[in-house]
Amino acid sequence: MQRFRFVFPLFLLLTACADYVVTLNNMTISEPKPLYQPLEILDENLRICVSETIRSNLVTGVGDLEMLSCSYAGITNLAGIQQFTQLSHIKLDHNNLVRIEPLLFLENLRLVDITGNSEVACRDIAELKKLIGKDLLISDTCSRQ
Repeated sequence: MQRFRFVFPLFLLLTACADYVVTLNNMTISEPKPLYQPLEILDENLRICVSETIRSNLVTGVGDLEMLSCSYAGITNLAGIQQFTQLSHIKLDHNNLVRIEPLLFLENLRLVDITGNSEVACRDIAELKKLIGKDLLISDTCSRQ
């Protein structure tokens, strides 16, 4: 029992320092996984929102991002969002969206909020509604373009 008295404190140290590189005698004992770096997201405001979400949720892989909330962010373009194939909930309300086709490639979507984006094409909303069903929150108007 005496020789194991340092095991528990060492275990506590390692778990408490999960976000740090832990070394002993210049040898790495524990090192956190690097955060995921999103591939080409064209819209600067979407890129900022995704990066903040990755940082705050410690997302280390593209498949780890399941929820994204980018309300009132000034987003105009969703190109690049389709890389997050495990997204199930996304809030994009009150942005400046016109085209939402990238959302159609996200098969795991269960809840989408695009209220306050009245310029979104009606045909895109109809396609997304087929994918999402009743958990698609939209504005009362859409664009006929």
